[in-house]
Amino acid sequence: MMRKNGWLIEWMSGGWAVWILVFHHDSLLTFVKKNCILLMKKVNSKYIKYTDSIQQKFIKVKKRRKFLGNLSRKEREKLFRESVMIDAAEKLFAEKGFDSVTMNEISQKAEFTKRTLYRYFTSKGDLFFAVALKGFKQMVKYCQKGFETGEKSFEKLSNGLHAYLDFARKNQQTFRIINNVGYIRRKTTNSPKLEEWKKFNDQLFKSIADLMAQGKKDGSIRKDIEPLKGTLAIMFMSTGYFRLLSETGENYADHFGLDLNEFSNYSLNLLLETVKS
Repeated sequence: MMRKNGWLIEWMSGGWAVWILVFHHDSLLTFVKKNCILLMKKVNSKYIKYTDSIQQKFIKVKKRRKFLGNLSRKEREKLFRESVMIDAAEKLFAEKGFDSVTMNEISQKAEFTKRTLYRYFTSKGDLFFAVALKGFKQMVKYCQKGFETGEKSFEKLSNGLHAYLDFARKNQQTFRIINNVGYIRRKTTNSPKLEEWKKFNDQLFKSIADLMAQGKKDGSIRKDIEPLKGTLAIMFMSTGYFRLLSETGENYADHFGLDLNEFSNYSLNLLLETVKS
C-alpha cells in the first residue's frame, strides 16, 4: 500500500487490524487516535464478555459430566428417557392443553411405547407435574439473583418479584403450564412427581416468608405483616395478575394507549407498596 501524502498507522489488538491513512492534519490525527482507542475498548469488552460466557458454559457442562459420571449406565439411560418424555409432554400440553392431550399422543411424540411411558410416570397428571417442576426450577433459578440482590429485605423482595414478572414475559409457554398447577392438582392422585413438586414449592414459599420476617427486623417491611400470610397473599395476587396480563394484557394496553411493560411494572410496584414499611 502506498504512503502518499500521509502516514499509515497500523494497530493490532486481539487479532484485529485497523489500517488508517491519515493526512497532514494534527486535529484529524488526534481525532482518529481517540476513536480508534474507543473502538478497540469496545471490541475488547465484547471479547471478554464472550470468553466469560463460554467459560461459564464450560463449567456447567463439566459439572454435569461429573454428575453423570457418578451414575451407572442404567441410571443415565433412565434420566435421558425421562427427559425426552417430559420435553414431549411439555410441547403437547402447551399446544393443546392438559385435558386435550392423551398418553398415546405423548408416547408417540417421545417415540416410546405407552407401556414404557407408564414405567416412568403413574399417570398423565404425574407427567404434568414433572413438566411443572421443570418449569418451577427454571423460574426459581431465574429469580434467585433478584431475591439475593439489595441492601434490605424489601429491596430483595422487589427485585425477586420483578424478575418473576420478567420470567413470565419471556417464558409465556412455561408460565401458562405453571399456572395450571392448581387445576391439575385437584385431578391428580397417587403422583410421586406431585409430592416432589409440593416439597419444592414449600421450600420456595418458606424462603420468601423468611425474607419477609427479616424485613420486619430490618425495618423495610411493615411490622404488622404476618410473614406466611403476607407471602401467600403477594404470590397469589402477583401470579393471578401475571396470568391475566399474559392472556389479555396486550388488548387492554392497546385499548387504553398504555405501554404494557411500563404498566405491568407500575402494577407490581403498587402491590409491593402494601407491605413496604
